[in-house]
Amino acid sequence: MNNKAKGVAAELAVAHELARRGYGVAWPVGDNEAYDLIVTGQSGKLYRVQVKSAKLTKQHSYRVGFVKGVGDTRQCYSTEDTEVIVVRLPYDEDYPDLSAPGYYVIPVSEAQISKGVFYPPGKGRYPQWVCKYEEYRDNWGLLK
Repeated sequence: MNNKAKGVAAELAVAHELARRGYGVAWPVGDNEAYDLIVTGQSGKLYRVQVKSAKLTKQHSYRVGFVKGVGDTRQCYSTEDTEVIVVRLPYDEDYPDLSAPGYYVIPVSEAQISKGVFYPPGKGRYPQWVCKYEEYRDNWGLLK
């Protein structure tokens, strides 16, 4: 599966998880926006959501790019682009003892670096390491 197909699969998985939790989900027409989904929060507020995913590295971590654009035009996402970044990581596919993927719901203001490094809880090269973004795992309440 190429990167575009993997990205679409991640968007569909996040949309499914949001719908399962009772959120409204819509897609912008075309592929020209800096966000992937439009989510109706619990209060009725609309959120622009950028979906990210990654594959497991040799170091037993996931490296997620928090930038838009390619090459020299890469820039971190801002609140002008999106309010929320949802990272979906295939823990359940990479670790037989984990039964669900990892979802991290991160305010864009907290993702102002080019790459975030994620470790599955209790896994990875050093199992005692805790992901910097662990507090955002399953942080669905951010979408109020």
